[in-house]
Amino acid sequence: MGIFSWFSKKTSENQNEHEIVNETDEELGRMMEEEFAEPGVRDKLLYHFAHTTLRDACFLNHPELVDQLQSIGSEPVNYPFLHFWSAAEHLIDVDELSEIEDDDNWPPFDKMKLDVQTTGDYQLYLVTMPKPRMSPHAYYIAIVKSSDDPMEYNKNDGLTRYFTLEYTEYNSLPVFCEWDDGDEHINYGECDVSSVEDFTLLIKKLLINGVGLK
Repeated sequence: MGIFSWFSKKTSENQNEHEIVNETDEELGRMMEEEFAEPGVRDKLLYHFAHTTLRDACFLNHPELVDQLQSIGSEPVNYPFLHFWSAAEHLIDVDELSEIEDDDNWPPFDKMKLDVQTTGDYQLYLVTMPKPRMSPHAYYIAIVKSSDDPMEYNKNDGLTRYFTLEYTEYNSLPVFCEWDDGDEHINYGECDVSSVEDFTLLIKKLLINGVGLK
């Protein structure tokens, strides 16, 4: 079964059985703390970057994020989303941060890849993250902007969408998720996706056919 056929079938089943899971920001963070007794400081930073600081910035149209998104593909990005990694550090206990003070490989800029694609009336800004090792770390992130979005600084225009493909320890398959601008985490279910290309196709399928739309 192809990715599109699988997702359409699974989403339809989920909608009929009311199995799409919606979680708040607080609930998702608590789940991470409960499922994994001792996540390290890097684990916490990866979580907060993907699920808090970058997410919040995309809905707000944070100036530094807008500028960086618009530069993808036209100029090298040496320190992708540095401001939002720094913002994630402010959400961590200061004593824990001493563990990464002298780590030249943190933040993991060399393990991140950025790309941008156009599909219909949408721009897909794709972020490949470091390989996850615990739930709910993300394999990939997609910031989706409508062509009608002027990307005006510090203004939530309601046209942005934020998708993640997340690792789970309880299943061999990742889960396809979306954050909305009300801090609700929508879990569309497991999917057989193993590359950023498949992740992109999954989002395009959703945008074109409205599968799983709120």
